[in-house]
Amino acid sequence: MSIGESTGAQGAGAMPPVRNRKKRELILKTAFDLFMERGAGMAMEELAAAASVSKQTIYNHFGSKEGLMAAMTAARVAELTEPLIAAQPGDSPADVLERFARIYVARVLHPRSIGVMKSLLSEPRALTGFPADFYAMGPARTLQALVEWISAETRRKRLAVPEPALAAEQFLGSLIGSRQLRQFFVGGDGPDEAETSRMAATAVQTFMRAWGV
Repeated sequence: MSIGESTGAQGAGAMPPVRNRKKRELILKTAFDLFMERGAGMAMEELAAAASVSKQTIYNHFGSKEGLMAAMTAARVAELTEPLIAAQPGDSPADVLERFARIYVARVLHPRSIGVMKSLLSEPRALTGFPADFYAMGPARTLQALVEWISAETRRKRLAVPEPALAAEQFLGSLIGSRQLRQFFVGGDGPDEAETSRMAATAVQTFMRAWGV
């Protein structure tokens, strides 16, 4: 990843002390909330005040504003892909896929997520390079995690998917369909818990009928 790199930021592979991790998580949570109010043009001074930290502390953790946004995106990817990454050998493919699908639908169709997309598109120059990298850092990584999981399950003979990349694309499309576009352009709330479960279950059933063993 090219943006957000700085000698002042902690190394990606380093595990910071618990106190620093908590402070980092607080900054990220506050940044998410402030981003929804201010969009990509949010000021670092505002974030520092809202999180009750110094601006230098934010730079120490993330290196730059772009680095902060990259960390926010990475946190969302980790949340979305956790069911795939944490899957155990004894877990059935359908169960893993449904856990992933419920989180994906709930998060991607949440009004806050729609708001993030609108903000990035309405302020394309607020963060140098970030809008162009957003897909690669976020949606593409989520898709790749699903492709890798489908490929692994196919190698284990628990799925029979000849083209994992195509199947992953189609599965994600079946989850949100045109709903994301409708919410983006027309507005409206995201699905409630019952609808989220129904959307996830239907997509998983269709996938397993096509590719299950």
